[in-house]
Amino acid sequence: MIYKDKKIVWIFLLPALIFLIGFLYIPFFVSIYNSLFHIKDLAGVDKTWVGLQNYIELFRDTNIHTSLINTAIMMVLMVVFELGLGALFALFVDGVRRGLNSTEQYFSSQ
Repeated sequence: MIYKDKKIVWIFLLPALIFLIGFLYIPFFVSIYNSLFHIKDLAGVDKTWVGLQNYIELFRDTNIHTSLINTAIMMVLMVVFELGLGALFALFVDGVRRGLNSTEQYFSSQ
């Protein structure tokens, strides 16, 4: 074991755990809980239990289907182009030699 005294480990982990619980986990579970209600006002005082009805309406909506398809297409295109351009730039920069400008370097390696 690196640390025999676990107190120092908890001192360093505690801020990250507080941040994760306060800004990630609690809002996530509160959103899941609130999604089971029909909330009429912004404060959430007037709630009506609807269960999974909100999710049923969500998946029946054609606009959601269109947005999910557009999101999937955008994800694929972004990965392909980012990966492709990154690999192209990496190959281009890999052969750079000191003292040559980019066009001399490109044509001299052919």
